[in-house]
Amino acid sequence: MLLCLPVAASVFNGQTLDFADLVEAELAFWYARGAFQRTAPLAFWWAALIVATRPRDAAAIVEPLRPYLDYPVDAGCCSIPIARVVYAVRAKDSELLRAFAAPPSVERAPWHRAHDLLAKGAAMAALRDSSGRTELAEARRIFGALDAPFYAAYAANALGEATEDESDLLRSLGIEVARIRGTSGAGSRPKAQPFGAPTFREQQVAELVARGFSNRKIAEQLTISERTVEVHLSNIFGKLGLSSRTQLVRWAVEGRATTWPAAIVSTEFELPRSAI
Repeated sequence: MLLCLPVAASVFNGQTLDFADLVEAELAFWYARGAFQRTAPLAFWWAALIVATRPRDAAAIVEPLRPYLDYPVDAGCCSIPIARVVYAVRAKDSELLRAFAAPPSVERAPWHRAHDLLAKGAAMAALRDSSGRTELAEARRIFGALDAPFYAAYAANALGEATEDESDLLRSLGIEVARIRGTSGAGSRPKAQPFGAPTFREQQVAELVARGFSNRKIAEQLTISERTVEVHLSNIFGKLGLSSRTQLVRWAVEGRATTWPAAIVSTEFELPRSAI
């Protein structure tokens, strides 16, 4: 289950994994043995990472886990409820979000309760239920009392109320910070994406997609594997709230000049013959 840690980090900060085959081999091993609960933490993190570019594969990973959703999650370092919510948000699965917004009521230790509240509040926010702010605020309070600054900052960010110190912590981990509520209007920053801003490499991939490159051509141009290209695209779609290459092309053409550094936009690549 140590594989959960780098996969979770990639979900949060958009960094690319170079061992996707190993993750999928691990999942296949346990799924073949029907040990769905044992591998649920890794399954949800991986499904959240790939759902934008491989929705069928992600759904196939999550489907066997649905009978176990009523079981309280042991919020250890890998198995935390927010993983399930992140997947549901990215998959636009309202059924799952409703399930996570109404978890079973059980007595829990403060650490587990705080994670339950964080996941519930995030699910409610995704369902546009403003009462989820109560859960997020309580999760922030408990995490603060437990000296868990990352999760306290994450809950505060979900509320749009992160302090400067909390914002600095999140930024240092590659997580985009939400705009503070009440600062909209002329001159305010554009609304941040919930799971981070595209990295330099992701911006390069998006640029090549906009220029008509296939995944294979992108892999050749950047000297990476096609699977890595898929992961980059999954991260980009999740961060920008997109669901197709067509939407990405439109977004890049209409918004990149004011959203990405000029060095990214002006980077020269060799066009594939099909695009000439």
